[in-house]
Amino acid sequence: MEKGLLWLPLLGLFGWLVWAGRREWQQVEAYRQWAPTMAHHKYDRHGVLGQQGDRLFWGTPWRGALPPDHFQVWERGAIARVQWVMNGQVWDIPPEPLPPVRELALRLTWQDGSHQDVGFTNANPEIAQGWYRLLQTWLAE
Repeated sequence: MEKGLLWLPLLGLFGWLVWAGRREWQQVEAYRQWAPTMAHHKYDRHGVLGQQGDRLFWGTPWRGALPPDHFQVWERGAIARVQWVMNGQVWDIPPEPLPPVRELALRLTWQDGSHQDVGFTNANPEIAQGWYRLLQTWLAE
């Protein structure tokens, strides 16, 4: 009886791990189906980002066949500039070489002066650098 009671929490933990894994798998599968519709795209724990034509899409990962309605969609003409945000500091150009990164985002500043930070994982800053260059080129077109 005592041994059975010791295994019960482990069974609960295993059930939770299965549930969390299935949820993550559904999000990745939904992204995998959505990504080919975008010219450029990224998925990480901070969110989903995609660029198609003159539009930029940003939102949280979702489960299901269709992209969610809560995606933020921005037109190219509404964005005034892109800045690099690292460890709480804002840069117009990413520093070279990159210091140790704790927090990483790209700041999109609108024509009216407001802004939105688009987060990236700090484990691979090269992805954020690629998006920074892409968005700079995209805005210059």
